[in-house]
Amino acid sequence: MHLPDWGALAAAVTQYCEQLRESSEVYCLGADVLDGRYDVRSSRLRLALVLDAAKVCPKTTILGFSLHPAIEPACVQAFRALGERVDLCLRDPVSFEVARGLGLSRIRQTADVAFLLEPEETVRTAKIESWIRGERDMGRRVIGLNVSKQILGKDDDTRQTAIAAHREAVEQLCLDDGVSFVLIDHDRQSLLEVVDGILPEVREHVTSIGEQLRATEIKFICGMCDTILTHRMHLAIAGLGMGTPSIAVSYQGKVAGLYDLFGWSDGMLEAEDCRSPEALVERVQRVLGQRAEISALLQTRLPRVKEMATANFTG
Repeated sequence: MHLPDWGALAAAVTQYCEQLRESSEVYCLGADVLDGRYDVRSSRLRLALVLDAAKVCPKTTILGFSLHPAIEPACVQAFRALGERVDLCLRDPVSFEVARGLGLSRIRQTADVAFLLEPEETVRTAKIESWIRGERDMGRRVIGLNVSKQILGKDDDTRQTAIAAHREAVEQLCLDDGVSFVLIDHDRQSLLEVVDGILPEVREHVTSIGEQLRATEIKFICGMCDTILTHRMHLAIAGLGMGTPSIAVSYQGKVAGLYDLFGWSDGMLEAEDCRSPEALVERVQRVLGQRAEISALLQTRLPRVKEMATANFTG
């Protein structure tokens, strides 16, 4: 059940409690919204609803989620109130250690449930697949590119420096290394700013998915790419889940924990690297040069990671 953030919240909670009486299992999507880093009130509400469920349901579980080391004290209290009633599935080893340090009960390390998502080939993905095959026929390699305004920078000077760095990196990789780019939207405006004004001979090797695709379709496209360069962790999960070397910005411990699952710390960029075209180009060149070995490593680790994701439901 999806609860509104405003409006008829009291009525929705009443309906939720009525539904609990008919439920034998309750699962809460934890993700990264339970430690109060985004909104303390929202995190506390979710945990309160989990506690309501645990009082009447034999099995109550919070699915693979992250905990920031600087978790809000109010959220620590809310977690401790769950006691022995709720299974807490931490989706990475960094978050697991945070939970253990807080003395939380019934914790286990899993992996993000998104690793269980099956890729989906559709009419909409066929257009991108055809474009990628055309670029490959010219001997080019293809990178999926994703950016976000949070990583690019909050103040205008920092943001413009980061956008210019990405634009310069795209041009250099395209012209010198035969790289083509698929723009994968999360923050469409920022992506458009990155490619705005790029050289015409570069622009012909850049395409956008152009429409809102389902997560299953995005995962399929990730499997078509040679590598992914992303500011968002869940796109990295989609890429890693397809055995595609995926470079992600390490903006929280949860990203380091994700790459620890695969034993590939070199997949992470620091936020300051996003403001350096040299750093961006060097990392992409390095990963492309080792693509076969990295992909083999990811494929070796992936079955275990999927087992850990399944443990969200079977543990």
